[in-house]
Amino acid sequence: MKFLVLNGSLTPPEESNTQKVVDRVIAEFNRHGVEVNEIVLRDLSFEPGVDRVRRDGVADDMTWVLKEILKYDGIIFATPIWWGTYSSYIQALMERMGYIDDWGIKNNFNPHYGKTFGIIVSGSDDGWQATAAKAFGFASYLGFTVPPDAFVSAVDDGMDIKSRKDPDDVIDIFVRNQIMWAKAMIDTKVGLLSQADEIDRTGYTSAPSFRKN
Repeated sequence: MKFLVLNGSLTPPEESNTQKVVDRVIAEFNRHGVEVNEIVLRDLSFEPGVDRVRRDGVADDMTWVLKEILKYDGIIFATPIWWGTYSSYIQALMERMGYIDDWGIKNNFNPHYGKTFGIIVSGSDDGWQATAAKAFGFASYLGFTVPPDAFVSAVDDGMDIKSRKDPDDVIDIFVRNQIMWAKAMIDTKVGLLSQADEIDRTGYTSAPSFRKN
């Protein structure tokens, strides 16, 4: 089981409250023996758009990210609240992920089925619900499964936005739910069973797999 954090912080890691919360979440996953990798989007070189590659047809760093997403059992967005919503890096990522959705529609196969989704939101109190809700709607439309309590919210003083308590309890619930739902889908092959007429002896469908491209 592996998870990927896509960090949309607007500031360098040493200055980022988002990064501080991400570090705590990753530490909790590791405590459960689960591997988590992180990609900081501000460190990448990419072109905004809705395709797999740049407009000139050349692959960029976001092309690589789209391939990386397919290797994981769960995807977690991390973002500050900026003017009432997620950061421009997360928005750019979502736009580029639209390519996979279009590919899935054309090929009658959705490579996001069977993957969990969660979000880490840092910033002021105002707007975290709307920020998380928009991300959840996007994730569900693309085929991800959103478990209960699929968010961690924290403000600059280190307090949880929802309860005003230390976020350790919130992080614990978030991590446990992500792990439990991911395990359930891995064990039942729900991502494959939901869209395949037949499953061969290896457990893979006969549908075209984006993972192989």
